[in-house]
Amino acid sequence: MHMLITLMRCRGIELTKAERRAYRAVKGDVFVQCVQDAKMGRATNLAEVRPDLPMQPVPLPPLHDAKLSGMATLGFVLSGFEVIDGCAYAQSWWCRFE
Repeated sequence: MHMLITLMRCRGIELTKAERRAYRAVKGDVFVQCVQDAKMGRATNLAEVRPDLPMQPVPLPPLHDAKLSGMATLGFVLSGFEVIDGCAYAQSWWCRFE
């Protein structure tokens, strides 16, 4: 599902409303699926943002244990955790239509 994604946290710390407004949204295809994660030794709902073009880098780290936290008319929030440099941090994505 092609969306604009705004991060709601930075390394686990919640961004203020002003910081979220100033954040440039990432454009991409949000894809969620249940996968078997060998590192965690269990299944997890994994949310990924796939770039619009095949040769572009992946714009955001995947969101593990992704769950739907909220939904409204024009968008939704996915919450879970991301792994950056070997550390897991809480993260939420505000996803909305372009």
